[in-house]
This record gives sequence, structure tokens and C-alpha cells, in this order.
Amino acid sequence: MNKYGITIQTIAWRKAMGAFALFFLPLLLLSCQDNGIVFDNSPRDTKAKDFVYLQDGHFMCNDTAWFATMLNYKVEWRKFGDTVCISPAIYYENPDNWEHSDALGTTTQLLKHIAFSSSLGFNTMRFCIDVLNKDEQGYFYGNGESPIYLLQDSSAILQAIDTLLDLCNRVGIRAMLLLKPPLDEELTAFTEALLRHCADNPTIFAYDFMNEPLYFDPAETRDKNDAYRIVDGWRNIMNRYAPHQLFTIGFAEPIEVFEWDPSILPVDFVEVHTYHPLRVASEMYWYGHYCGKPWMVGETALPADGDSVPYCWQERFLHESFQCAIDNGAIGYGWWEFQDCPSGVNFEAQYTGILNHIGTISTPHGTIQGSVKMETTLPLFHWRENPWETIVALRKPTTAPPVNYYNMLGYKNLTVEATVVDATTDKPIEGAVVRGWNEDWSVGENTFSDSHGRFSLVSNDIMSHFEISAPGYEKKKFDKQIDYQPALNPEKLPERTLEYQQISYLPFLMDESHLLELNPSLFITPSSVGKVHTIELNPLQ
Repeated sequence: MNKYGITIQTIAWRKAMGAFALFFLPLLLLSCQDNGIVFDNSPRDTKAKDFVYLQDGHFMCNDTAWFATMLNYKVEWRKFGDTVCISPAIYYENPDNWEHSDALGTTTQLLKHIAFSSSLGFNTMRFCIDVLNKDEQGYFYGNGESPIYLLQDSSAILQAIDTLLDLCNRVGIRAMLLLKPPLDEELTAFTEALLRHCADNPTIFAYDFMNEPLYFDPAETRDKNDAYRIVDGWRNIMNRYAPHQLFTIGFAEPIEVFEWDPSILPVDFVEVHTYHPLRVASEMYWYGHYCGKPWMVGETALPADGDSVPYCWQERFLHESFQCAIDNGAIGYGWWEFQDCPSGVNFEAQYTGILNHIGTISTPHGTIQGSVKMETTLPLFHWRENPWETIVALRKPTTAPPVNYYNMLGYKNLTVEATVVDATTDKPIEGAVVRGWNEDWSVGENTFSDSHGRFSLVSNDIMSHFEISAPGYEKKKFDKQIDYQPALNPEKLPERTLEYQQISYLPFLMDESHLLELNPSLFITPSSVGKVHTIELNPLQ
């Protein structure tokens, strides 16, 4: 056994107990309750000196209200002899090479980046320590030539995390740690060791237990009850090993409600990722009104390369999306990411950084290769003292959804209409999320139900497959041949294959000086309409 208590015997015991639970737990649940589960969403009491906690729906620290301004930061893991280091991503600064070949230089570079992030006005950084590989010996950080194994090297890994947190503490930055979701015995054992080891460190603002389940859940489909049981297990280990720190999940978009329903999951707060200017305001509005929990933006960005998209647009988007977030009740705001990634798979992945790779920046801790892309006077967030009072003064609460809320991407050809009601009361369900796909599943669109339970799903192609759910309700899926009236020729529909990634936001802007102000005349409800029967959803409890 190492000093952190992770052993092969621990893993074997977990497997045995897991087999016991798989056989007996369903029987116990069925004997105690009709629907197999009782949801407990009661807030955790995590308040302690110097730790961030939740009170009255927003963050607090030492009885003072606090607002998170967060910068996402990619890390890599390197080994120098017996020393394990958390390193900046290789593409930070010079995108082609490591800047340093020793532990001291690597750690000094990390300190420069953290201190510089603080100078920009960020008070929190989300460190992505979720990237792991696996071989016959288990999970490991780094590459196959010099693997750093979660279990065998856990002592060195935790020491590296201690160093990271110490650097953050030195410049007054809080940390959110993004984890590989503990969905098996080995990952759970490591996560528990990490929580136990860092339990007394208030620098950790929160743990993010899973990044975007919509895209990264290893299960092809996930029942809402199953997702609840998983997150309830994570809450239990937080209560046991990290009672004064917070935990969350990074939600990709509102259709997460089909499986990972934020309204029932017992996280401390909801963390939202949203990007495209046509979607940002609508998705923030939905989370702000229907997720049922305190929420913050964990990731957002506008890619800008200084050429096809000027840097001033990125600055404009930051300030507009920040205002949109606080108007919808957000208690924090996070940007993706620290520096551009030239090797990204597409334009959006390459140019969302606060820094580019051109020029140099002098900081009190040394020089950084790169220039700030925002054209404003630093810092980006001009307030550091009494930030919550500033947020409250800035907030203009939203009372109506954005102009494109029911047709986010400006489709123009067809509409499917229906009503969603509670199966037990026959009352309309507001905030239901609806997704439709065309016949070959190549194009999908989303919309939401209004206060009367009605929705209008606008598309450019005939919709054939549907999925519908709402916070706290079951999910329903069905296929239907839609009879559109007036009749139409499907082969003559314009832009039938137009999908989300192909749609530019520029034609929808009122003018280029405001990236979230859209022209309402461009989000019409087409006159060729197909009706669907009333859809009944059963509440989960």
C-alpha cells in the first residue's frame, strides 16, 4: 500500500462489492419504492473558513459573496527522473516544442501563465487533468514511452497537483479540477485518494467530475435514473472525502436533459458550455430558467484569427456573452481557453484562446510568447473587489426569450407543431427540450416548449425521428411520417442538408458591432406545417 491507500486489493474489493450491488441493489430498491429511486437534491452544507461555498444560490467565501471568472487551461504531464510535473500544454507559447526540459523550468512556466491569467482579471482556472491513456497496467498520464500510472505513481501525481495548487495560491487564483469521470474501480480509487489528499486545501474551488456527458459518456444510451445513481455516488464520496469543496458536471447543451438531467442530478451547481453566437443566448436562457440549480458558464468563446475574424469581435463576444450570462442569473463565467491551438481539428478549435502565438508579453514572472487578442486595456474584467455587488448592479434580468429561441439556427422550410403535457395532471410543460432528425439522421434540430406547452420545431428537411424530455420528466422517442400542409415536394426544399456547423452567424446580425443582437425578421415560422399528437410525459417522481 502506498501512503494514499490505493492498492490492488482495494480494486479487487470494489469489484466484489460491485457484483454484490449489481445483484442485490435492484431487489432492495424495488422492494422499497415503486419507481426504483428516490431523488435527493438537498444542497450540501460545505461552508468552512477560506473555502468557496454556496448560499442563497450564489458563491460565497468567508461570508462575502463571490463571482467566478474562470479561464480554461490545458495541461500535460511530464516526468523528469523521479519527479512528475504538471506542464502547460505543448502548444502554449511555442506551439511546436516544449519550452523547458527540466522540472524547475516547467514549473516556472506554469507559474507565469497562472500569474498572467490573474492579471487579466480571472480569479479561477479550470485545469483539464482528465486526459488519460490506458494499457494492460491501467490508466496513465503522459505517453506510452514514459507513462505515469494512476495507481503505481499516485504519490508523485498528487505531489504534482500540490505544486499546481501552491502556484495558484501564490497569486490568488482558485482551481477547478476537471477529472476523468470515475466510472470504474480504478478511476474511483484514484479520485477518492485525490479528494482525501486535497480535502483541506481551499484553493480548490470545485471538482468537475465529467466533461460533456452528451459527447463523452462511454455508454451509448443512459437512463436518467442511472445517471442520477452515478452522480449520487459522486456526491457521497465528496461528502466523505472532500466535505468542504464543491462539485459539478460540464453540460454541453440543453439536450443533455435527455439523459443527464441537470434538474435531478445532485451536483452542487451546474456548469454550462455554449459557443455559437446563434445558440449562446438561447442556451443560457434555458439553463437560467429551467435547470433548477445555481449555474455558471464553464466554457464559451468566439474563435478569432485576426484575419477572417478580427480580434475585436472576440473581445466584443466576451463582454456580450458575459452580460448575457449574468442577465440569466449565472454565478460565474468561464472562457475557453488560455492560448490558441494551431493543431486543432477546425477553425473553432484553433482560435478560441485569449492569447495568440505572435509576439511576446513581459510579466513580473518572465516572458510569454504570445499576444493578448483582446484589444481592450487589461484586465478584461476590471473589477476585483466586491465582485458580487458589481454583478448585481450590472444585471438586467431577462423576462423574454431571445428572438431566435424557438428557431435558433434560422431554418426556413418546415414546421412541426405539437403540445407537451404532464401525463398525471394534463398541465402544459414549459421548457421541454425537443429534437428532431431527418430520415437518414444526418441533420438534427432543437427547440423548446413555451408556457402553454406548445412547440414549433423548424427545419429545412422533413423530420422523421423525434426525442423529447423536460427537466424532471421521462424521455420519449418516436418516429413519425409528417403530413405537411400545404403539401410540398421534398426534393425542391432549399438547403436540406444545412447543419449547425455550416451555418454562419454573420447574416443574422443586426450589425457587426453586436454579436448577440440578431435580426428577428430572419427567424420566421414557415407556413408549411405538420401536426403531431399531444405528447404526454410522466414525471420522474
